[in-house]
Amino acid sequence: MSGPKKRVALLGYGAIGRSLLGLWTSSSVLHENYELTTICCRPDQATAAQAYLDGASAEVVVAVPDMPDLRPDVVIEAAGQTAIFQHGEDILKSGATLLMLSVGALANSEAHQALMRAAAAGGGRVLLPVGAFDRRSWGPASSRLSPTNPPH
Repeated sequence: MSGPKKRVALLGYGAIGRSLLGLWTSSSVLHENYELTTICCRPDQATAAQAYLDGASAEVVVAVPDMPDLRPDVVIEAAGQTAIFQHGEDILKSGATLLMLSVGALANSEAHQALMRAAAAGGGRVLLPVGAFDRRSWGPASSRLSPTNPPH
């Protein structure tokens, strides 16, 4: 990738968010092309998130409205469907790309349409990871799904 690094914000510091940060720190490709600028987490997670950064230049914020001020190019959502419902539109209206891990939020047709309108209005984009699914969307069959027993 040539040109300036893309600025990335992570929305969520739960198990998935921490796993993503672990991958982030071990990937030279990510460091060459992307800059982690923000971790947005719950107030009770802020101290742990700041300690994880250990002096890195990224900021920890506890309010999503503070993220657009930091101008991320990409927001990786790892906070659950409620975060999408509450903040997805504002993220997209700011012009950022929203990488949604909680893809089940799109099953709500009103939320889906609102996100698409916000993206069109602000120039943002919604990206869905390949192979992503919301375990609840599979109902009782989800208890039988695993990496070694994928859906057919």
